[in-house]
Amino acid sequence: MFSVGDDDRDFMPKEQTESWKRWSPFWRVTASMLIGLHILAVFAAPWSSPPPSPLLAQELTQVMMPYQVSAFLNHGYRFFAPDPGPSHIIRYEMTMADGSIKHGRMPDLQEQWPRLLYHRHFMMTEMMYNNQAQINDNPPLNLMTEEEKSRLAARNERARNLVRLMSDGIATQLLKKHQGERVHLFLQRHEIPFPEAVQEGMQLDDPSLYVDLVDLGEFTGDRS
Repeated sequence: MFSVGDDDRDFMPKEQTESWKRWSPFWRVTASMLIGLHILAVFAAPWSSPPPSPLLAQELTQVMMPYQVSAFLNHGYRFFAPDPGPSHIIRYEMTMADGSIKHGRMPDLQEQWPRLLYHRHFMMTEMMYNNQAQINDNPPLNLMTEEEKSRLAARNERARNLVRLMSDGIATQLLKKHQGERVHLFLQRHEIPFPEAVQEGMQLDDPSLYVDLVDLGEFTGDRS
């Protein structure tokens, strides 16, 4: 069986031979570990994308997150898998200056154009759902250690803060755009209809496919 050994270096160009000699065993092991960690970070990003994602994947991503973000590796490849799940959007009820109520959704193909702008709004609402999905309000506390409870509480608080900040930002932009007085936000799931239902005439925007998941709260235009 062919193997690479010291004798094989005789066939290497002189530059490669000298480069090989400059790498001590310590640096070879270090480089191998760094490459392994990089591959693990690449793998962990789609593995932790909901739904569903194992607790191990979520914990691993929390550790890897700073590197994934700085190296632009935090991609949700699984979102575009052959069997994608439902989409998540923001439904809003806005009270106008004259007292009338304006209903809308974000993203909206009628308002966000070209399609890239629609897609960017869609990614914001999906990120909102991803953060909301991290919140676990009913954990099995009797089966958890104090350390696990502490980690869960910290993760819940971090996710709630992100949802709160995103909701506030979205509400501010909607009120500014439509000149509203206040707006009530809801996180919705847009289900995918079964093929049989589509064959029978169901439209992709049928009202029965939209389900409210979370009441995100009411926001006013006066932030002073």
